[in-house]
Amino acid sequence: FKKNPFAYMKRRAYRLPQKIILRIENKYAEIRFERSLREKIELRAGAFEKSRELIRHSETVYTDETIKDTAEKYDCFVSGSDQIWKPGVIRPAFVCDFLPSDKKRFSYASSIAVTKFPEQYGEFMKNKLKPYCWISVREKDAKSYLEKITGRSVDVVVDPTLLLHRSEWDKVCARRIIHGNYIFV
Repeated sequence: FKKNPFAYMKRRAYRLPQKIILRIENKYAEIRFERSLREKIELRAGAFEKSRELIRHSETVYTDETIKDTAEKYDCFVSGSDQIWKPGVIRPAFVCDFLPSDKKRFSYASSIAVTKFPEQYGEFMKNKLKPYCWISVREKDAKSYLEKITGRSVDVVVDPTLLLHRSEWDKVCARRIIHGNYIFV
C-alpha cells in the first residue's frame, strides 16, 4: 500500500466482485448441503464409536500434559503418520519426547510434507530421533534429509491408508455421490 496506494486500491476493487460471488456461492452451498453434511458428520461419529469398540485402545485420551503417564503402561510406542513431523506442526509428543530412554519407539510413515527445512529443525530432529529403533517416512526427500542429519538408515514406506486393497476400502466407503471428474477443495 505504501509503495503504490493506487495500484493497491485497484487490485482490491478488481477482486471485490469475485469475493462477493464466492461468498454467495459459499452461503448457497451451506444452505443446500447443511442437512446432508450434518447427517454425514453423525454417520462419521457413529463409525468412530464403532471402531473404538472393535479396536483395542486406551480408555483415556491423552494430552501433551498427560501422555507421560503412558510410559509405564506400554512396551513400545509408534509415532506416525500424516504430517506428524512437519516443521511448525511438530510437538514433543510426536517424537515420543515424554518417554524414558529405555522405552522402545518406532516411526511408521511419519510425514514431514516439506522439502525445505529450518536449521533449528534439523538439530531438534537429530536429537529426538536418536532413541528410535526404526525410522520410516513417506517421502523420499524426508528420507534423504533425516539420513543426512542422523547418520542412520531411514526407510520410505507406503501411506497406511494404502495398505488396504481397494476392494477392502469399497466395503467401508459410502457410495459415490459425484460421477465424473471433479475437484475436491
